[in-house]
Amino acid sequence: MIYKHNFSPHNIPIWNCRYILHNRKSLFLQNWLDKDIWSVMHLIDRTGNILKFEDFYSKFNINDKKQYKKVVNAIPQAIITIASNLDTNIADLKLPSLLIDNKNLLDSKINNITIRLIFNEKLHPLSFCRNSILNSFSKENAAQLRGNFYKFPIPPKVKEIHFKIVNGIYPSADFLFKRFGFESTNCSFCKEHIETTNHIFYECIYTCAFWEDLHHWLSKHMQIPDLRIENIIFGFIIDNSVNNLTINSIVILGKFFVHKNRFLKTKPNFVAFHKELCLFFSSLKHMKKKNAVKLLTLVKELNIMELS
Repeated sequence: MIYKHNFSPHNIPIWNCRYILHNRKSLFLQNWLDKDIWSVMHLIDRTGNILKFEDFYSKFNINDKKQYKKVVNAIPQAIITIASNLDTNIADLKLPSLLIDNKNLLDSKINNITIRLIFNEKLHPLSFCRNSILNSFSKENAAQLRGNFYKFPIPPKVKEIHFKIVNGIYPSADFLFKRFGFESTNCSFCKEHIETTNHIFYECIYTCAFWEDLHHWLSKHMQIPDLRIENIIFGFIIDNSVNNLTINSIVILGKFFVHKNRFLKTKPNFVAFHKELCLFFSSLKHMKKKNAVKLLTLVKELNIMELS
């Protein structure tokens, strides 16, 4: 990230240069820099060729052939050609500052915090809004929503997708476009609107219909709040711990079902989801964890596995 800025065709620095690599890594040798060797121009003889080792040793008094070969072999022929054609007096060469975001990284005023902020801005110009959950929930409730799902008896891959959605890093087309410059595409389901995370999991007409069917089915078996966007994205806070476990688990599994349909290029269908949900409920009997036992008990009591 730093060395990509450290190249100029007028002085051709050797160190931290993205074009001069050994084993795909940029180079830096302090003992060479101490001898004021930092440019390819310092290694070019009067005929425009790289100095032979004997001439290099005679000029700089560095008797390390291994280092010499490492550096010389790393310099591409194209750069040697550029250097040999430059009409530049070596005495006029000036070591360029190591800049990123117009700040000198060797400046004592630039501390690690500043450097980290610069890197974050350069690498991730779109900072995801991880704290957007606080727009809808208190800090205490947000902490519960961010942590409680780890204890739910649901598969790790399901938890991973939920984690990405909650923290604003789900790879929707809009996210990939803003973060990495990928080509932006419309929603995988409706093909009409920009594919944001909120759109995929809540706003799309096909996803919305899926949640309406789920709410209609589940409300016949237990009391369930309205499925608002903040609840679909982040989760529910329900006083009854068993109901909280049940509703959040089902909604998280529903989001994973939507995610899976996105990659299968099929529209989410509640009947198909219910079949998968029943298979999941059936698997709970093989789990001994407390939350798995709680969830299975409530499922049996409320006949949740019934479609109607």
